[in-house]
Amino acid sequence: MKKFIFALIIGLSLFSCDKYKAKRLSGIYSCTVNFHYFDMTGTTIDTTYTEDLEVKQDNDSIVIFNNKVHVDELRKGATFEKYNGATSSYKVKIYKDELYYFSTNGGLGGSSSIEYIGKKK
Repeated sequence: MKKFIFALIIGLSLFSCDKYKAKRLSGIYSCTVNFHYFDMTGTTIDTTYTEDLEVKQDNDSIVIFNNKVHVDELRKGATFEKYNGATSSYKVKIYKDELYYFSTNGGLGGSSSIEYIGKKK
């Protein structure tokens, strides 16, 4: 019984730490945005601008543009990367109140990418 209670306390404290970290990572980040687009008709867009990006908390995860990342994936400055099939992917890194987010989409007719680099407000 004592082992069960000990394991329960350890498990709850680890879960609580993850929720705390997700809360700490969530918030508004002031970002420089680099957007690139091209298609087979010759249309090309290359632009840079500033924008505030909201990182939301969902229990022990963060959510950026409907992409959910568990905080364990971001420990000690690690970069989380996910591929959604052959044509799209995204990367997330948050370390010391700095955010890096990169997303790319493409197909046979063209491609686009967007990159957010910013600091927490």
